[in-house]
Amino acid sequence: MGCISTDPLLNNGCREVIQVSKPFGFCQAGYYDPVKGYSLLDELNCEWMRATIRWSNIEKEKGVRNYENLDNYLERAEKNGMKVVGVLCYDVPWLYPDNKTHRIIRAEDLPCFLDFVKETVIRYQDRIDVFEIWNEPNGTFWKGTDEEFFLLFKETSELIKSINPHIKISTPGLLFGDASYLEKMFRNDLMVNIDIISFHPYAKRPEGTLRQIRRIQKMGEKYNFQGAYWISEVGYPTGGYLYFKTSPSRLPEKVIKVHIYALLTGLEAVIWYELYDHIDFNPHDSQDQFGLVYRETGEFKKGAYAYRLVSTLTEGSYYNPGSVSWQDGAEKTILAFPFVMNKEETALIAWSKAGKKKISITSPSADNV
Repeated sequence: MGCISTDPLLNNGCREVIQVSKPFGFCQAGYYDPVKGYSLLDELNCEWMRATIRWSNIEKEKGVRNYENLDNYLERAEKNGMKVVGVLCYDVPWLYPDNKTHRIIRAEDLPCFLDFVKETVIRYQDRIDVFEIWNEPNGTFWKGTDEEFFLLFKETSELIKSINPHIKISTPGLLFGDASYLEKMFRNDLMVNIDIISFHPYAKRPEGTLRQIRRIQKMGEKYNFQGAYWISEVGYPTGGYLYFKTSPSRLPEKVIKVHIYALLTGLEAVIWYELYDHIDFNPHDSQDQFGLVYRETGEFKKGAYAYRLVSTLTEGSYYNPGSVSWQDGAEKTILAFPFVMNKEETALIAWSKAGKKKISITSPSADNV
C-alpha cells in the first residue's frame, strides 16, 4: 500500500491524510428566487455564499446608508444555515464631478470609504463570517496604482481588527493566482491582520488551476503565512469569448478535477463562480454563462450533477492514500483519490491520464464496490 496519486504537483496530497469538512460554496447565490435558490444550494451540498457588498448600493447619497437589502439577504442566509463571505468593495459616483464610478479610491477619499466599512462591520460582525477587502485589484476592478490600493487595504484591515480582533479577514481575491502581487503585499507588510489568502485560479484546464494553487501556497510558505488558503472564485463559462470557456459536455470533468485538486492541496474553501447563468443570456458573452444552473428554467447543466456528486462524496470524509493499492503499474496512467466516508464506505474518484482505460476494483466485501 502507498501513494496512489503520482501527480508531482500534489506534493502533500500524495502522502498525507487530509480531513475534508464542508468547503463548498457559490458566488452570487441567495439573491434570485430565494426559496428555490436555497433549495438548490441544499441539494448541491453547499455551506458558503460569497456576496458583494457594494458601497454604491448602500450609500447612494453621501452620509445616508440603507442596509435593508443586505439585512434581508443575511437574514435568509442565516435562516438557511449558510455562511457568508462579504466583499467590501468599489467606489461611489458622488466622489467625482462626473458622478460616475472609477474603480479607485484616492487617499483623500479614503476616510469616506472607511466610514462605510466601519458601520458595515459593526453592524454585521456576528452575521458575516469573513470580510474580504476588494476584488481582483490586480485585474480590472482597481484602476489606481498598487501603492494606492495597498494604503486602502492596510487602513481597512487595521480598522476591522480594531473593531473586533476575532473577525476573519481575507485578502482580495487575486486574479489568476497572482503570486507576484501576493509577494508585493507581503513585502509591504500588509498581511499582519490577514487570516485567509484568497485567489481566483481560472484556467483552461484544471491542471492550470492546480499550478496556480501551488504558486500561491509556495509564496505563502516563503513568508511563513500561518492562515488558510481559499479559492473565492473559480469556474468555466459554457460559451462566449473567454479563452477558458468549455463545452457543457466537458464541464463535469472540470468541476470534479478542480475540486479534487483543491481538497488535496489543503484548501479550506472552494467557492464556485457561479450558481446561475444570467437570465436571457447573450450567447456571445461568457460572463452570462458561468452558472451551473439555467436560471430561467432551474434546469441543471451536466456540471451541476458533477458538483453534487463530488460535494456529497467528499464532505466529512478524509483523503487517505494508504486505503487503496495498485497492481500491475496502473498508477502510471490513472490518477485516483480515495475518500474514506465511514468505516464501511470509501469513495474512489479517479480518471485516466491516457485516454479510456478499463480497470478492475476489488474490495474485502463485494457489496461495498
